[in-house]
Parts: sequence; structure tokens; C-alpha cells
Amino acid sequence: MARTDLASKLPLSAPYAMFVEFTNRCNFRCTFCPESLDDYTDKVGTHVMSEALFHRLCDEILDLGRLRVLRFHMLGEPLLHKRAPAMIAHAIRLGVADRTELTTNGTAITDSVAKALVTSGLDYLRVSVYAMNPERHRRITGAEITPEKVRRGVEAVRRAREQNGGVGPFIYAKMINPFDTEEETAFRATYTELADEVMIEQPMNWNDENGTDFISASYDKPVNREALFPLRKEVCPLPFYTLVVHSDGAVGICCVDWSKQTIVGDLRHETLTEVWQGQKLRAFQTMHLERRAHENAACKGCTYPYTQPDNIDSLRGPEDLWPVEPTATL
Repeated sequence: MARTDLASKLPLSAPYAMFVEFTNRCNFRCTFCPESLDDYTDKVGTHVMSEALFHRLCDEILDLGRLRVLRFHMLGEPLLHKRAPAMIAHAIRLGVADRTELTTNGTAITDSVAKALVTSGLDYLRVSVYAMNPERHRRITGAEITPEKVRRGVEAVRRAREQNGGVGPFIYAKMINPFDTEEETAFRATYTELADEVMIEQPMNWNDENGTDFISASYDKPVNREALFPLRKEVCPLPFYTLVVHSDGAVGICCVDWSKQTIVGDLRHETLTEVWQGQKLRAFQTMHLERRAHENAACKGCTYPYTQPDNIDSLRGPEDLWPVEPTATL
């Protein structure tokens, strides 16, 4: 199916996509992730989304408009939330999205969790594999958890899926480009038979107001940044079709804004509809359309838009989306 020309569909009555963060806690402290920073907790705290808030969010999604995709991930490891499989199942029962996706490091997937994920009706499971070599895995993740444990988690889902008739979720195993032939070969050899698709993805630099270089922190050799981001553009498309709901209820527009510099609402005090139709989001979108993204600490120098397939640079200003009403004359 051809991808929708986003610019021609704006403004949207409801977001196409939403990221929901069950918790910002993680059992890894990956070198390429903000959770590796010493002041991470000081800046954002530690949060676990209440089941009540999630249930209300699902109801409010339906009030606003069914999503195309609901992604269970932002920061943290979603499956550290003990109720994650039940919450996923609840959203799917309500039919809040055409497609549901879970991104996980795989380490919390036991046989019972795998069965719960399979029977929930989850469409798509993304498993992040950070290294195949145990020593490299330890260095990158900052944890004593082995690559073998990740593999066992994927195997558990595969078994549960087969026991359930072989229907969903689609298993996608990914590794951030190790720039190491031996690592890539080992990854493909291990996961080609276990997953439905394996992919080497390019590293991405989390936007950081202090300019932290998360990409370089993961490699012991220089990385050609220009080659990593060929899809250059002026306007970030994310604020126009995506929302991110953090585990504390804050609502942002960027899935790489770890320090919450792009917050446009708070579900503890507003409804989802009020956020989506609110002035904070409109002001943020206007800033991007006017090519003033550098005014936001998280957006300044961010490379994430270059990883997105959508391009709305044809929109030259807010008047292209919200025409100015003519001034009345006598």
C-alpha cells in the first residue's frame, strides 16, 4: 500500500500514531540511550503508568478518533510493567488502533509473558538486539544480562505463537548497525530462523539539550553521520501526526525527546482531545512550519526527522494549514 502524502492530508482531526510509555524504567543503561546519563533520573524521575490512566487514555483515543498505529514504547522497557500484557490486550479489545506494536529488549519475556502477548492480539513485536558478543553486549547495555537471554525471549514468543495457531504477532528483530561484519553475521545467523524479519538499523542520536553525542558513545571508531541521514528536510513531520504519552501522563510530540522539551499537554489535567486541539500543539507546529525549530532545546540539532519517510517541506507556513480569515471591512 502506498504511503499517504502527509502534506495533502493536514491538518488531521486526530493523530495517525501514538507512542505510549508504560514506564521509563529500564534494566539496561545503553550507551546510546539517555538512561545511561548520570542525571537521567534527576531530570525526568521514575514513573510507572497507572492502569486507570491507560484505560482512560484508550477511551479518549476512541473519543478523538481511531489511530492507525499504537506503539507501546518510548523510554524504558515496557515489559517491566507487570500489567503490560493485560494493558495491551485491553487496548486491542477496544479497537483503538488499526495496528499495535510493542518494542522490547526481550529480556523480560518469560513463557507466561510470551503467551499473554500472543493471546492479546498484538500485531507486531519489535525486539532490539544490541550485540551478539557477550562482552560487547555488557559494554553497550551496562548490564550483566547475556545475549542468550534475549534469544530465549524471542524463542518463547515463537513457541507461544505456534501453540496458538501461528497467528501473530509478526516478529521483527533489529540490531543497531555494529559496523562489525562478525557481529552482523552472528545476528543474522541467530535470528533469521526465529524472527519473521531481521534488520540492521542505523544509529540515531536522541535529541539532548546539552548536545550529548549518543552515537559516538556506542562505537570505538568514527561514524560518518552524513551517510546515516540521507532524507534531509526542513520541517519535522512528527508534530503533525504523532503524540507521545509519557508514563506520568505528560503528552509530547517526539519519541526521542527524553527530557520532555516538547510537552504540549498533560492527561492528568486535560483530555486527549483538548491536547490535540490545543494552542500549545498549534504553537509547536507553527514553530516548525516557520522554520524556527532551533528555538526548542530538544529540536535544535536533532537528526530524527531525517529518518522519517514523510516530507512536508512544501508547506511554507502556518497559513497553508490554517488560512487567516480576512479582516472585515465596513
